[in-house]
Amino acid sequence: MTKISAFLIQKYDLSRLYLFLLLSLISTLGYSQQFISKDSIDHLSKWDKFRLSGYGVVNYYSYKWQSLPDKRNAFDPERLNLYFYHDFSDKIELKTEIEFEHGGSGVTMEFDPLEEFGEFEQSVEKGGEVVVEQLNLFFKWNRHFNLRVGKMRIYMGNAANHDEPKEYFTSFRSEVENTILPLGWYETGIELSGNFQLHKNTNYPRLSYKGYLMSGLDNTGFSSANWIRRGYQTRFETINADNLATAFRLDYQFRKDNEIGFAIYTGNTTGNRPKNDLKADVWVTYGDIHLAINRGPVRIV
Repeated sequence: MTKISAFLIQKYDLSRLYLFLLLSLISTLGYSQQFISKDSIDHLSKWDKFRLSGYGVVNYYSYKWQSLPDKRNAFDPERLNLYFYHDFSDKIELKTEIEFEHGGSGVTMEFDPLEEFGEFEQSVEKGGEVVVEQLNLFFKWNRHFNLRVGKMRIYMGNAANHDEPKEYFTSFRSEVENTILPLGWYETGIELSGNFQLHKNTNYPRLSYKGYLMSGLDNTGFSSANWIRRGYQTRFETINADNLATAFRLDYQFRKDNEIGFAIYTGNTTGNRPKNDLKADVWVTYGDIHLAINRGPVRIV
């Protein structure tokens, strides 16, 4: 009897101990779960400040050239553009753009059919390159006045505003702007931007502006065939900044993706030559008037 009682008492005590341990474990797990959930939420909220977007272009070319009848048809992974954004706060945003051109970089072979017997050439690239096109901070003060600092896109002409594949009509971007102006024009400097509503309580119509103080062009790349297109400083690791340039763009936007406006650019280019071999100033000043109308199936660009 005593033995049984002891057993029952022991069992009872152990049951209380097990119950206590079980309740403690459940409480601990509940607290840990609450702690982990809060930590996870905080972790996820940090990732909410990051955004990623991008697009890619792959082209097929079919050539029927009388001047080069043996030119082969080809596929070309033209570019892959990735955009990364990080919001430090509601007022400060980091923007980066990385572009992979023609399959990226590497070692590849090229065949030149214009040589007498044909010639294979090896180049340290894979038809293209990997480039950090944009790296800048955007300070959002209000809709009238904002500041961007760093390497950024320069919005001169229509091509810069309609750069994605769905925004131009053919496989190539504007042939005129592509021939005489830097294609995908990026410079390092300062951009001021904003817009002003012309009617209260509506976003459109409005006036939109962008002003730039930025790195200038290098006139050793100028030519009669391509004008200033090759003056864009991309050949060297650093960008010469002895001569800065300024630009301004103003648009009347009467609805989304519909605008008319002008842009003007000016800057001396002599100080940005790789060698100090020219003393005369060589100024570049040009402007454009641009128009974009999108009304359902009708587009004028």
